[in-house]
Amino acid sequence: MTKKRDFLLVLILFFVCSSFFIPNQNINVAFLDQESQFQIQLSYEASLAYGEYIYFHINADEDDIISWEFSGLNNYVGIKVFAMTDIEFSKFQNAQTCYLYTLSNGSYYIDSGIFYPPSYDTWYIVFLNADPVEQTTYLTYNVDIERGNDGGDDSIFEEIFYPIIAFVIIGSICVAMAEYSNKQKKKKEAEIISKLEPSFRSSEPQSSPNEHELKYCSQCGTPQKVNAIYCINCGNKFD
Repeated sequence: MTKKRDFLLVLILFFVCSSFFIPNQNINVAFLDQESQFQIQLSYEASLAYGEYIYFHINADEDDIISWEFSGLNNYVGIKVFAMTDIEFSKFQNAQTCYLYTLSNGSYYIDSGIFYPPSYDTWYIVFLNADPVEQTTYLTYNVDIERGNDGGDDSIFEEIFYPIIAFVIIGSICVAMAEYSNKQKKKKEAEIISKLEPSFRSSEPQSSPNEHELKYCSQCGTPQKVNAIYCINCGNKFD
């Protein structure tokens, strides 16, 4: 029962620690019309009707490089590509005036480029079907980020050292729990043995009652042990 409880505790700790080190990337599709807005999880492909947009967001620094590309099956539909912060993206979703960077002006159904974030922020890359022909296209798109000096170090730290730290913590907890279980087991075994074994009292050998008594030689008067046969001084034999 104890082993099962320890295993469940380690498993819970593993999932809790892992949740802090798994990168969070959300790719969503939404309608430009706020009345019919929805969000779903999807891969790097989506069908875009007129007024729909797909967005990808990531935490980026000004030293990072964001590469983007898209390809539409309908060569009559051009795609607009924008870059904006999370605050501006919120305005964009609510059809408010927002500050954004235009990466592709909607003249192309296949395009690619590079965006350099001007600040550390959560940046959104938005692919919008706002073509005047108002047709649907099937879009394949991709967004990659290349970490700069600072961002690269953070990325390496997150990808390598964070998992190592997590496993070290989990391993230390497992070792501590194993040691604690062993101590408890030994303690219980000692208690059982102490109950089963008879208790022995150690007794020191007691001296003979006559061992410390003395007698005296009748010839020279030298004190002797009571059980002595000959005098240690003159050699007289006692009766």
